Amino acid sequence: MEIVRAIRGVLNKLSTKKFDTLVQDLTEIDLWYDKETFVEMISVIFEQAIQSPVYVSLYADLCLKIQQNENDLYKAETWFHRELVHKLQRMVEVVNGDFNAEIENEDLFMKMKKKRDLIGLIRFISQLFRVNLVNFKILENCLVTYLRAYERTMNESCLESAVLLLYNAGPFIHDLDVKAKFDGYSEYCEKYRADVCKRINFKIDDLVNLRESNWGRNV
Repeated sequence: MEIVRAIRGVLNKLSTKKFDTLVQDLTEIDLWYDKETFVEMISVIFEQAIQSPVYVSLYADLCLKIQQNENDLYKAETWFHRELVHKLQRMVEVVNGDFNAEIENEDLFMKMKKKRDLIGLIRFISQLFRVNLVNFKILENCLVTYLRAYERTMNESCLESAVLLLYNAGPFIHDLDVKAKFDGYSEYCEKYRADVCKRINFKIDDLVNLRESNWGRNV
């Protein structure tokens, strides 16, 4: 699809120095009248954001710019934000489900790829939370998905996912009510210390330290 190739070509050049120029290039592509194009673009953004930890914050900034441009055009709720949230929720379910699936003879490469995808998705969700494209309710749905999966399967990676999401999103807390909920979820994760390996216990330690430092924020 020609438009998707054009979008991918622009995103492949994404960098801090070129950000404004590339945003302009992207908005000049014929995006605004075709919902299917938005869906394809969001898929490409997710794919590249998950695989590019160095630029994940830029992808979140890019999403914010796209939404702002669409709002300027239509002065109403936009396709882009709705589809972005739907994609995020589907990705959480799919990536989490894939990671927990029992696949016989799965090689180390595939296991490592799933792990990278999971961590990449968590980082991207956290950055979308930073720019307010993901609110706490959406973030909480992701947390609950991970925690319920852990309670159901006792797969340590599910608990680790919840811990990492709290840790990555915590510095972007913006009010006291949300902080209280983060505190509660952090304490909830702590109660499973005895059930998980040392590596995840170290991550829980990091989470506790961040919480005790007021999540690194003046809130």
